[in-house]
Amino acid sequence: MELNKIIKVVTAAILSADQQVLLVRKKGTDAFMLPGGKIENNENSLQALSRELSEELSADLSSNRFEQLGSFRDIAANETGFDVEAIVFITNFDGEVDPKAEIEELRWYDPELSDNIKLAPLLQNQVLPALQNYLNHSGVVQ
Repeated sequence: MELNKIIKVVTAAILSADQQVLLVRKKGTDAFMLPGGKIENNENSLQALSRELSEELSADLSSNRFEQLGSFRDIAANETGFDVEAIVFITNFDGEVDPKAEIEELRWYDPELSDNIKLAPLLQNQVLPALQNYLNHSGVVQ
């Protein structure tokens, strides 16, 4: 059995005041995921996250506090034969946000409601359950 190759990324669970999470869908794809992307050679995870969020969203999150939720791995949504391994951070944001660069669409998603949108496997199987557990035990990001 051949193992999938791994794509390493860093992402952010950006939460609104009512605990909805910001999801993005890249151009030419149909699955929603957390904003973020690949870490470049000279970056640590927070530097990469800051760069990716600046490239993908029209919101200034540079002064936000980010707390690490964890590291997760699942099947990549858009690359056959690949797994995605993500370091996921959490932050709060209540301002206006619009998509930029390769982002086709964004939406605020309520994990408590069954919305009929396609979620990336990593988000659905790994991150959302961990995020729900985090929110149930700690409330909100400090």
